[in-house]
Amino acid sequence: MKRVIFNSKSDVHKKPFGAVSTNDTVLFSIHISVDEEATGASFVYRQDKESTPIYIDMLQTDNYDNYLVFECKVNFCTPDLYFYRFEIKTENGIKFVGLKDGEAYIEDWLPEWQLTVYNADFNTPDWVKGGIMYQIFPDRF
Repeated sequence: MKRVIFNSKSDVHKKPFGAVSTNDTVLFSIHISVDEEATGASFVYRQDKESTPIYIDMLQTDNYDNYLVFECKVNFCTPDLYFYRFEIKTENGIKFVGLKDGEAYIEDWLPEWQLTVYNADFNTPDWVKGGIMYQIFPDRF
């Protein structure tokens, strides 16, 4: 049994999928094995790698098949690249949840997930719609 389950590509764990606009509310859901004896969980994010982390307490919303489900909803007001992770609160301290080999793991300071937030007012110019774009990287020839 996995200790923790979170898949940023599944709408069970992150909804909506992919990049989000500044008007979107994003639902994050993490499933924690009861063996971890979690008393709570936090969603932790930073606007860039240098900013101070913001902590949001997650609510336990369900339990099933020996997993506790914790959720939170977040609105990102500023378009930017965000980095996020989870922290599990236990009687013995904090456990960190990060990204390893494309999956969620409990270890100290693993890489974080990233989320692109774009300006909700952005409109693609009409002349681009339906066109073909090429990216040429001269350093690869």
